[in-house]
Amino acid sequence: MNKKLVLFITGIIPILFLIPAIYYFTKDNRNDLMKKAKLINALSLNELKLNELVKFDARISEKNKLQIDNFSILIDEKYIKGDGSKKPFWKFEKSYHEKIILDLESSEILIQLSKDYVPCGDKVEITNLQPKLSRTLGIKNGEFVSALGEVISLNPILIDTKQSLCTGTLKSFDEYWNKRMLSYSLIGIFIFLPSLGILYVALRKGQNGNEG
Repeated sequence: MNKKLVLFITGIIPILFLIPAIYYFTKDNRNDLMKKAKLINALSLNELKLNELVKFDARISEKNKLQIDNFSILIDEKYIKGDGSKKPFWKFEKSYHEKIILDLESSEILIQLSKDYVPCGDKVEITNLQPKLSRTLGIKNGEFVSALGEVISLNPILIDTKQSLCTGTLKSFDEYWNKRMLSYSLIGIFIFLPSLGILYVALRKGQNGNEG
């Protein structure tokens, strides 16, 4: 195998690995939706409209029905070993929660989670762990959360948050997103630019070979 071909392959392979990462990043539209959504608080609840996209910071109410201990949001997951084409992963099995009451400042709202909702954020707790078999994920009453959702009822106020509910605040989501963008940008720079340099050298070698 000649040097030109070796250099070309060495330069092109890292760029090919960037394609899935770029696809994954561009497919995630949460930040775009966050920018479009209306920020709500206790004072603006009377202004809500059906099907309106909203975002909010709130706290999981102590009034919620407890599933186990102090958890009102709870799911079971099963460990899937995978095969030659798949990596091992945790698969959603069952949820125990229903509609969840949130304290939004001095008011209350109801949220509806998707049936296969998986708890998200730093305050998610793991219980009943059986390594490589099963586990339970939960969020306790009293935890602060943020979410993005669609208003599906005005009386009572019910917001469908699907998979978006996470422990933490909207500010922490912005910080996470900015760090993620920076990480992807640095990875792209450190992979893409050296690869371009190698490809340039390969092309120059090809030109020199043709001139010789």
